Amino acid sequence: MKKIFTLIALGTVMAAQTVWAQETVTYVTNKTEFTNAFNAHPGTPGSVSKIILAGQKDAEGNYPVANREVFNIGNFTPSAQSNADGTIIICSEQNEMDKQPILQFGLNLDTQAADSHFSLVFENVQMEYRSGNLATSGQIIYWNKKDCHADSIIFRNCNITNIPRSLIRTVPAQTDGVYNSDNTLNRFVMEGCRVFDNDITSGNNWPIVYLATKTAEVTFRNNMFYNLPFSKQILTWNYCEPTGENVDVNFENNLVVASRGTWRGYDGTEGTGTFDIISVGAFLGNMASYNFNNNIVLTPEVGVDYTAYGNRDQKGTIALIDLGENPSKLIAATGGMVFAENNVVEGYAAWSAGNNKDEETGERTWIVGPGGSETPGSEGVSEGRIDMATAGLAWSDFYDAHGCDFRLLKSHPLYAQNIGPAMMYVDQFPVRATVTVNIQGSSSVDYEISPVKENYNVGDEVTITLNDHNSYYRTLNNFLGWSDGSTENPRTITLDGPVELTAVYESVPVFNYIDFSRLTKNDNNMVSYEADIFADEANKAVVTVMFADSIEGNPYVAASSEGYKFQGRPAKFGEDPEEKRIPCITRRTTAQRRGYGKMDYVCISFSTKDLSDVNVSALVGTDNFCYKTQLLECSLDGENWTAIGTIELETREADFAGTPGLLAGWADLNGMLPAEAENQEKVYVRVISDPASEAITNPAAGELDLTTVDAFEYVGSILITSGESQGINEVNRTIEANAPVYNLMGIRVNNTQKGLLIQGGKKFIVK
Repeated sequence: MKKIFTLIALGTVMAAQTVWAQETVTYVTNKTEFTNAFNAHPGTPGSVSKIILAGQKDAEGNYPVANREVFNIGNFTPSAQSNADGTIIICSEQNEMDKQPILQFGLNLDTQAADSHFSLVFENVQMEYRSGNLATSGQIIYWNKKDCHADSIIFRNCNITNIPRSLIRTVPAQTDGVYNSDNTLNRFVMEGCRVFDNDITSGNNWPIVYLATKTAEVTFRNNMFYNLPFSKQILTWNYCEPTGENVDVNFENNLVVASRGTWRGYDGTEGTGTFDIISVGAFLGNMASYNFNNNIVLTPEVGVDYTAYGNRDQKGTIALIDLGENPSKLIAATGGMVFAENNVVEGYAAWSAGNNKDEETGERTWIVGPGGSETPGSEGVSEGRIDMATAGLAWSDFYDAHGCDFRLLKSHPLYAQNIGPAMMYVDQFPVRATVTVNIQGSSSVDYEISPVKENYNVGDEVTITLNDHNSYYRTLNNFLGWSDGSTENPRTITLDGPVELTAVYESVPVFNYIDFSRLTKNDNNMVSYEADIFADEANKAVVTVMFADSIEGNPYVAASSEGYKFQGRPAKFGEDPEEKRIPCITRRTTAQRRGYGKMDYVCISFSTKDLSDVNVSALVGTDNFCYKTQLLECSLDGENWTAIGTIELETREADFAGTPGLLAGWADLNGMLPAEAENQEKVYVRVISDPASEAITNPAAGELDLTTVDAFEYVGSILITSGESQGINEVNRTIEANAPVYNLMGIRVNNTQKGLLIQGGKKFIVK
């Protein structure tokens, strides 16, 4: 095979300022913009489409440099023309690896023509599989039974993480049940990348790069590979005929910390993994050359729990239990020319172990041995590699080897010898710093620190975001400020040592609060939902929906994994401004069940042991059709109910907060539990509508046939408090008692509501 490097392939190594005549540059900030930009690539020879992942455009129309923004593209199959030819460059302008934008996707590429010169380049991007490294299968770039005839695939300065199987896999199409063996990929390059946290479950023994192509050059240079307990190889081949043409495989200045052995995975189970560096068998011919120079290839320490370096959702730890009896191989190939110099290798088999015997002659077929000596068929060749002790390298020389931070000081002798990737060497090690956040005056405030890291160092910039769980409709916590006088939230600081900050609040005492904040997308299969905030871990309120059976006289049935489900919605109502929308759950009573005079209801269950003056408040509303009267009732057995609160929904008035003339909106349905419901192991409170009351519909929905339409009723923001009321100690109420009552947020409330209220346009206070 000729080494074909087209103008486009060579152009990818030019300076960043270079712009080709046919280059199109597009800044993208979300999934839709990304897929549109990818599909817009013309796929013609010489065309270049540069897609830049960026932050949200500012008021001046500029795109800020991306900083850990997440682009979840999902499973993406681009248009056929977009990957026909030309070059697509997916990149960011973020030069700091720990701040790269995160691209989560699975890219399924189409069949390409035999004369295609398509190139795909990734730079300064963190690449992850669309559903993470705990998936049972998956790769990021995939020709799945599609013929690949690409020019170049290049990864430069990327984090490559959270992949269950392979970064790239090419599986050719079949003809009469036989895989096509003439696929081509002229050049594959991975340079300056960190590859970590992949293949972490025992069922995913896969290579990182899995090719089935005729290829001129494969290069891995200046990369770091670590925390890959069940990865099988870095590079392998399959599905193609052996080629005796010139193939250059370059593996230079890399760090690898991986091994064959028995590992304990994140799921607690044990599995045995193998990890050869290059394993190509007979798929590359005798004229292939392998250049293995200036690498550090180590076996992890047995018995050490390794936690990952990076931004990963922790699922536990991984531990190397033993190395097994068969060491991994550096290069496993039937034939070819091997050149090796200046490698530090610990725990891997001798070179000869990978010099596979020819199936016909039984002879070993490497033509040139490590170090350049002509040693065909030799056993135990050791040139080109030394162990850690000889190299003067100890595990303690690394900044934090057990935490998978393999930085070395430039004062280490290996730096002067140009061994290992440049990125691993630093002038001085960072100084550890801690971040401690305390919350004073509230038990319902939580916080997050970003970026999420195992350890923080002096000089790191972190952002602390307080989550007070306040909404437009309900204020649980009043932020008074930080202990050092700042009132910023979020707050960004640069660490100069240990930092301890206290956020001071005035708050409402919360026993249980269900704000449904864990709903981030429509969930059509909910069975139950536990409180988001609670005073007692052992007494979290549980919310479910009880469904009226369609046969008159039969009891209600609860939502279950086998039967009835209810829906969670991350935001209601759509016509309201964003700050007024809240997550909620849906109770949808079918017309058939309504025909029997039975309505589905939301049930909240919890214990009232050692509690008194228990108040329950829930926001209720609809944007379609419901019954006007909404009831709040309690029960000790879940069957016999006592009314404790009521509210009437109605079309918004002109002065009502929100959009006039629409039914959508929230009303506060609340009530106090009676004395007999106190100090009980379990009580039930339900939100149910009265089918004997007036049927009301959203004017925006038009004319509805109420004999066939379902009732859509929403419940959100369920607050349960106990103890003395936090209401104000004065009462001044002279307005007509039957006039509608609203709170300060414009929510219609019932006559038992306490606090500062509005009736007839006047404010009054109820204790």
